[in-house]
Amino acid sequence: MHQIVRIIIGSTVQRLGLAVLLLGLVACGGGADDDVSNGTPPPEQLTVSGVITAMPGHAVDGSTNNPESPLRDNNRPDQAQPLPNPVRLGGYVTATPTGWPGDRFERLADSSDFYRVALVAGQRIELNISDWTSDGRVDLELWLYEIGNPLEPVVVDAAVGTGPVETLVAPASGEYWLEVYAFRGGSNYQLSIGEVTATTTSSPQDLRLSTPLLADEVLVKTRPLTAIQRATGASEPLDTLSAAGLELLSGMPEHWTRWTVEHPQQAVHTLGATAPDRPMTLSAEQQQRLAILNVVKALRDRPEVAQAAPNQPLALQRVPNDPGFGQQWHYPLIQLPQAWDLSTGGERQVIVAVPDTGVFLAHEDLQGQLVPGYDFVERRVGGDDPGDAAVVGESSWHGTHVAGTIAARTNNNRGVAGVSWGAQIMPLRVIGRGSGSIYDLAQGMRYALGLPNDSGDVPERRADIINLSVGTNADSPLYAEVIQAARDRGVMIVAAAGNQATDRPLFPAALDGVISVTAVGPNKQAASYANFGSTIDLTAPGGEQRQGTASGVLSTWVEVVGGERRSSYGFLQGTSMATPHVAGVIALMQAIYPNLDYDTFQSLLASGQITEDLGSTGFDPRYGWGLIDALQAVFAAQSLAAAGRPSSILVAEPNTLDFGSLSSEQVLEIRRRGEQLLAVSRIDTNVNWLTIEPLAVDADRLGAYRVRVDRSGLTPATYTATITVTSSLNQVLTVPVSLRVGVSEPGDVGLIYVLLLDEDFRTVEELPVLGNAGEYRFRFSGLEPGEYFIAAGTDNDNDGFICDPGEACGAYPTLGVADPIRVEQNRADLDFVIGYSSAELRASGTASESLESRGLPRLSVDRPRMLYGTP
Repeated sequence: MHQIVRIIIGSTVQRLGLAVLLLGLVACGGGADDDVSNGTPPPEQLTVSGVITAMPGHAVDGSTNNPESPLRDNNRPDQAQPLPNPVRLGGYVTATPTGWPGDRFERLADSSDFYRVALVAGQRIELNISDWTSDGRVDLELWLYEIGNPLEPVVVDAAVGTGPVETLVAPASGEYWLEVYAFRGGSNYQLSIGEVTATTTSSPQDLRLSTPLLADEVLVKTRPLTAIQRATGASEPLDTLSAAGLELLSGMPEHWTRWTVEHPQQAVHTLGATAPDRPMTLSAEQQQRLAILNVVKALRDRPEVAQAAPNQPLALQRVPNDPGFGQQWHYPLIQLPQAWDLSTGGERQVIVAVPDTGVFLAHEDLQGQLVPGYDFVERRVGGDDPGDAAVVGESSWHGTHVAGTIAARTNNNRGVAGVSWGAQIMPLRVIGRGSGSIYDLAQGMRYALGLPNDSGDVPERRADIINLSVGTNADSPLYAEVIQAARDRGVMIVAAAGNQATDRPLFPAALDGVISVTAVGPNKQAASYANFGSTIDLTAPGGEQRQGTASGVLSTWVEVVGGERRSSYGFLQGTSMATPHVAGVIALMQAIYPNLDYDTFQSLLASGQITEDLGSTGFDPRYGWGLIDALQAVFAAQSLAAAGRPSSILVAEPNTLDFGSLSSEQVLEIRRRGEQLLAVSRIDTNVNWLTIEPLAVDADRLGAYRVRVDRSGLTPATYTATITVTSSLNQVLTVPVSLRVGVSEPGDVGLIYVLLLDEDFRTVEELPVLGNAGEYRFRFSGLEPGEYFIAAGTDNDNDGFICDPGEACGAYPTLGVADPIRVEQNRADLDFVIGYSSAELRASGTASESLESRGLPRLSVDRPRMLYGTP
């Protein structure tokens, strides 16, 4: 009999029967605790039955904690469990024995689950940790290996962060071993491969082995001592870190500080943590990175540490160039000469900070265009660009090139033109010879914002715009602070989207609060190197030198003659070159309308007022909201200055819908941005396999809409569509939609428990059922006439509850409808679906109460020993 939930009171185990229903849905066995008959003749006995179908592509770990489920060991690479692709899988791992009688892993740990799967280059792997808590009690990791020696598998990549979700991306097509590893604690999990999932961007908690980092440095933000701690003589947080062998390089207490770590393993041990020594093959670089990542994890566990992160090198977003000269074709491309007829940016001085390699301060075409800056590499006033290569003549002069595009001195019969003639550049050197770090970038941004920083000084006047033609491959908690500080001060951040020709996000460009810029060439086609994806905001000229050197972006540069730097001009290409075009246009706009901020700019983007639409109508992952149009942008700024506030527009969240190959339902929210009243007058689509219906909308038809797709009749292929929303002001908002149709293997979610519930939602009977080719057949006999509910789910963690996070779940007729089953005669038609993703399993019921609102599947509690102690 499947055990019910156990509540520990003192040293006894009480079985609470129906009372446990207050905590959630429990499996309590079939008829073992029924009342004894009083001799009255039984009423008519009836039978109900049906077939439960597992969602295609859904699978189960072969070694869950439930001892009643079939066991297939997958603890080692040579036992790796084969998986289809795509797949959603529910599993369970634990770093230590559970110690709970009746558990499969009561006395033995199950720290690893290995899988074997064929992946496609760029495919996303996501691990959702069901029992994750912010106190670090549960920590699962995701590892990817080459197929080879099972005794010491070769590591490809690993996600070893401390958050509730771990993600990896397949670097190349082929077969791999995939491991879910319990670093600490035990938990259910859900593993998704090849599907669009809820989490699409990196998190500051992420730690990936493939992310470039400075191999001997960490960044730490400590908590201040409390009054009680000070009274009791507690050690200062910085002293604790020093005692662990970390050496402070720079920073201030209770702000971000930069530390070097000479002996990472010793530091981990001294900080009271462990770094398991597991059989695997790591490159020397991977070993160095993993050692630092383990230090970061150990620091995050410390009570005196508020946040910790690795220090990352900055990457210049420039594609290597070819020699040659040309003209500034990129300005007519965005109607800049026409915009200059209206404004050259002289209405108000706008300061644009450029944290980069510095700026050649003596450049002939930047004289009169600079305000004082700072060199965070060599810690001195100025921000000069001495070169970023060991051989000065081989330097990129990246920051000098970027500065010239924004604000080279124009109309002076010399050199090149800048986008905004009246803007001024704040040069900030954060990249030295060969590399830079995210720490120095954050310090440079703090300087630009007028915040305390390592220079010990702040500018006389802060910047209005920050141009970031640099970035990192992963998010960092340092970004969140400076981005929020910028938004609080109305400072706009414009960043390069990256040059990897991928939809993998570059940071901070991918973050909310930052304007992400990708690139086009002279023909307004997406540049071959340019990144794309859902985080792109707009595009600008970045060059396409495959068509010739002169197809790059021409700007200020440096020539080295006899070891001396001289003013020069050159062509470069990259999203680094596209970004200053946008920063310069924003400078033109702010000169006219100083109150222009991030939210207002996004409103103008989404309404199509400042871009030329490229690609698909509306938002397009290749071009964002389109190519920046300087003329329209100046018009918009003039309108804002005249009106004093922006008009309202419609916005969609999310701004694209991808149903993958399994999802059939999503929620789309339509909102108003701005103060002016407006309503949704019409919402429709251009295909017959997609339907849209209101879910929770107000009188203006603003709010949540349910969007469903119907794959029946569609042949295997990728399909796209557009949702068009028209406002009462005749504005048109478009939302791209995509889905895939293919052949999926029958699902198998393992052993399920089918529960028959009475009209009061009490368990009447339970059936454990194993599937066959994706079908689970059940039959309840000897029933009295009346109303019942039927639900089913797995119990992978063996806690007595079905339908916990990471466990399969289903109900008749669907999870979203709680119409009771009226049993007055035998019924054999009670079929429904079971799976891991609730989106595919729900439907609306017009007069129905949700099963979830009655405590069905999604409510879960910790194991009783966690709540009340081990008996």
